[in-house]
Amino acid sequence: MVTPTNTFHFGTAEIWTKYSELQHYTDAKGLKGILESQTLFATHFRDLNDSTELKLLPDRISKFIQPSIKKIIRDKTKDSFNLKRLLRKQGGLEKASTDIAKNFSTIRSQAAFSSIGNIPPMTSPFITSFCGYDDGTYEFAHGLLSQWRGYAQGGFAIIFDTRKLWELCQNETERYAYTTIMLDEVVYDDDEAKFDEEVRPFLKIIERETEAHLNGEELPKLSTEESAGIIAQFARLKHRAFREEHEVRIAACPITPERYDWMVADKQDVGEYLVKRLRQSATDASEKTQIVLFDDPPNSKLPIKRIIVGPQVNQTEATHFARSLAEKFNIQIVKSETPLVQW
Repeated sequence: MVTPTNTFHFGTAEIWTKYSELQHYTDAKGLKGILESQTLFATHFRDLNDSTELKLLPDRISKFIQPSIKKIIRDKTKDSFNLKRLLRKQGGLEKASTDIAKNFSTIRSQAAFSSIGNIPPMTSPFITSFCGYDDGTYEFAHGLLSQWRGYAQGGFAIIFDTRKLWELCQNETERYAYTTIMLDEVVYDDDEAKFDEEVRPFLKIIERETEAHLNGEELPKLSTEESAGIIAQFARLKHRAFREEHEVRIAACPITPERYDWMVADKQDVGEYLVKRLRQSATDASEKTQIVLFDDPPNSKLPIKRIIVGPQVNQTEATHFARSLAEKFNIQIVKSETPLVQW
C-alpha cells in the first residue's frame, strides 16, 4: 500500500548556499501570468523541450551499478556451492550482474510511472526549471545569452530568492499528496563524481535485490521513502549539452489523481492531504500537462527579488510593461546589458 507519506528531498546540500538567487526565463505572457497569479506551473516530463528528459537515467544507472553488483555476487557466492550453481544457470557473473543492473533501473522506473494491474501509476514528475549563477558573475546580473535567444521576441528573467522558494516547496508537502518534491541542481550525465555521489545511497537496496535475484526470489518491496528517492533521481539527470545553463529545478512528484482516487475508493488512509489535479496548457501550439505550484494559500506571494528585461528591439517598451505589472509588488526592474544579436 502506498500512502501519501510526503518526503521532502534537500538534495546533496542546501541549494541556497550555492546559489542565493535563481533565474526563471519567460516571455511577456508568462511574466504577466506569474505576477498576477503569484504561482508557477510545473510541466510533465514528457512535455519538456528536451526530448532526453528522464530517458537517460535507466541506462546510466545500470552501467554505474554493475561493478558494485559484480562485487556483491562474488562475495555472496564465494562460500556457497548452491549460489555458484545458480549463478552458472543464470549465465555467469557478467550476464547476471548486467541483468540485475538493468532490472533495478528499468523495473523501478516502471513501478513508479506505470500501472500495475488495476492499480494506477503512483506518480509522475513535473518540472519547473531555473538557472543558477554565482553572485557577481555577468550571468547573475544580466542573464544567459542562450536563454535570451530562446525568447527572441522579447523575454524576461524573473529572479527568485532561493531560500524562500525552497520554503514554498516545503509548504507544498504540508498541504498536498506528494511522493517527493525537491529543489536542487540537475546532474549532468558526464559528471562521474556527482553521479557516483547521488547513486551511492541506493547500494543497500541494490544488495537486497542482488540476493533476491541469485536466490530466484521476487524483488523486495521498497518503502515509500526508498521509492521516492529513486524517483527523485529520475527527475534530475540531464544531457551534458545543457551544462552552461547551470540548471536548478523543482522536481515535483505528486501522487497521480488516478492513484489518489483509487486509494480513496479502496478505503486507504490518505490523511488530510489534497490531491494535485492536472491542467492542460493552452499557451502553446501543442498542449502540455501541468500542475500549479504554490496556489495554497491563494494569496501567497512569490519571493521575487527583481526582473531582468532581456535584449530585444523594444527593450525600453518591454521595461515599461514589466514595471507596470510589478509596481504593486515593489519588484525592481533592470535591463540586461547583453547586446541584441539577430539570429
